[in-house]
Amino acid sequence: MDGLLLIDKPKGWTSHDVVAKVRNLLKIRAVGHAGTLDPFATGLLVLGVGKGTKQLTALVGVDKEYEAVIRLGATSDTFDTEGVITPHTVGAINRAPTMDEIETALNKFRGGYEQSAPIYSAKKINGKKLYDLARAGKATEEMRPKKQVTISELRITNYEWPNLSLLVKCGSGTYIRSLADDIGRELGVGGYCLELRRTKVGHFDVAQAFTMQKLTDDMPKLLLLAFCLLLGVMPLRSQAVPPPDFIISLGTTLTQFFTLFFLLAATAASTLYRIIRLHLMTSSKRLYLMTALFVLTVGVSIGGTLIYRNYAQKEAMQQVQALEQQLIQTQKEEPSIPAPDEINHASATDVQLASEDAVSAFIRSYYANIGSGHLEQAYQQSQKYVPYATFASWYARTSSVSIDRLQRIDTNNSSLELTLLEKDVSTRYAVLMEVATNTSGVLQIKHSDVRPLGQMASTTSTDPLVITNTEFKLITDQHEKPFLVLDAREDVENTYGRFPGSTHIRFADLKAGRWIELPTDTDVFVLCWSGIRGKEVTQFLRLKNIRARYLEQGANGWVDFGGAWEGNIKFHDQYTEDRYHLIFSTSQVKDSVNAGTVLVDTRSFADYQARHIPGSVNIPMMSTPSVSVEKAMNQVPAGASVLTVCDAYVNCFDAQITGVELERRGHTFLGRYTTPKELY
Repeated sequence: MDGLLLIDKPKGWTSHDVVAKVRNLLKIRAVGHAGTLDPFATGLLVLGVGKGTKQLTALVGVDKEYEAVIRLGATSDTFDTEGVITPHTVGAINRAPTMDEIETALNKFRGGYEQSAPIYSAKKINGKKLYDLARAGKATEEMRPKKQVTISELRITNYEWPNLSLLVKCGSGTYIRSLADDIGRELGVGGYCLELRRTKVGHFDVAQAFTMQKLTDDMPKLLLLAFCLLLGVMPLRSQAVPPPDFIISLGTTLTQFFTLFFLLAATAASTLYRIIRLHLMTSSKRLYLMTALFVLTVGVSIGGTLIYRNYAQKEAMQQVQALEQQLIQTQKEEPSIPAPDEINHASATDVQLASEDAVSAFIRSYYANIGSGHLEQAYQQSQKYVPYATFASWYARTSSVSIDRLQRIDTNNSSLELTLLEKDVSTRYAVLMEVATNTSGVLQIKHSDVRPLGQMASTTSTDPLVITNTEFKLITDQHEKPFLVLDAREDVENTYGRFPGSTHIRFADLKAGRWIELPTDTDVFVLCWSGIRGKEVTQFLRLKNIRARYLEQGANGWVDFGGAWEGNIKFHDQYTEDRYHLIFSTSQVKDSVNAGTVLVDTRSFADYQARHIPGSVNIPMMSTPSVSVEKAMNQVPAGASVLTVCDAYVNCFDAQITGVELERRGHTFLGRYTTPKELY
């Protein structure tokens, strides 16, 4: 099925909910929409199905029509019914505005005006969504992005205080919620959007649309019965996290091998039957022969498939371990402490600020001021937790500061390693620093954690790397001494389930510098989706002198063991559709690319640089720090259909996670491709 599908979105549904429902009903992966509707709103949502997704771009900038009801006399922090409602008193006119006053107010918006996006919107500020900043209490009115919008018609359809009903015809990008708030401000009584319904998108009308109920009734789900040929080979589902992905990916390949073995065995059995049946005169003997040959055929097929399964899993595990050892060897090659005469003497004029973002430039200027003796300027940049005299005493003997590594973690936090030269002694430090704008709008250090690297001898802990489920349960139940449970999985995994009270830091962010947040005098128990990944994280933390141990079988084995867990949602129950387990062939990939599909290579940057499919983009999701994730994702054109690329079974869980994250950003995830070398 290809084309456009008009849906009358019900209240409470997100636009993505509708897309997911239609995908499930039609059993079609390629479904997208032409413009988001807020969950509280109803009305026309234009979907593209199959090749119809290519027609959606033509609808991006078209005019839209809405029916809105504004509740006057109160305000909402979200400008709609979802937020905190506050009766309007300050500056109120203490009476209901007249129709003439309302018409006068509306005249200021007719034709168009400069509109600010709602503070609770998906607009991004420095890579962070505005509604995330608002929920964290970090958003201000000044952050609201402004844009000139067009309003071709703004007509009153009904007015009974406190409800004002309007018909709005506007250009693309207009927020009706902001319009409601702006009208309330102009009238001096406050206002928020009580009801909102989209009635037209371009020439499409909601009267032509399907309701979700009608769509469900007219086009019932097709139930696909899966015949389990592998007899115990298929992986068990686990709460919160999937098992190692090469086992999941193996299912498709094993099905193909079973089919191959079965065809070969059936051909041989058929030939054998034709030869022997001539010597069997009774029909009963022929029936016994057919039965025996059938059982033999199935047995040979299953046996051959099981042999291949064991071989493939062994090969995949060896690849994982080889990559793991390569990573650990790389991490062990720590930069040495430079000799005093090798240290660059930085000054404020040496810092190249123009090539970096404002926060990185600010950090460099701060340490340049310290290194050049401009301590008063550095003090003004600091958090000023101590008097200036104390601050100056800390750096009185400092003659130079060299920043060896600077890594942004997120909008405000950065990690760095630096060398301080004090007299003739150089010391390396690791620093985790938070920088944000103060009330005057000027960047300032809000917090910093400092750990001396020069004093961290490469000691080896006598504790074993691994901890069993039984040991972990005993420790966490008894609480005889302090401990920290570190959840190093991806954000989407942690969303669906976690160990109670655990600390969640992605492994990529740990490597970017957030390891410094972990204590050095407390046991840290690492929880990943498998023991393989947990061991990798633990070995990294041991290099930083963190007393880390990893859970032997990861979260998968812990949940099966019956250990404590928050959230009973199974990860794979959220992602059961075929596309999350579908492996494309080389010919299918070629056809998809010709149809406009984007290939997203999820392998490491080094592997991608060495060899990659021409035209693909590189998003190594599980090794990318959070601050760089959005920049990496922005390589994919908006609303694109994507295939993720991985190497065999080694990093195909990375590819699956990347597909989920791309879907959350409005893209259409089709499946994975595991043999990129065939297209180099």
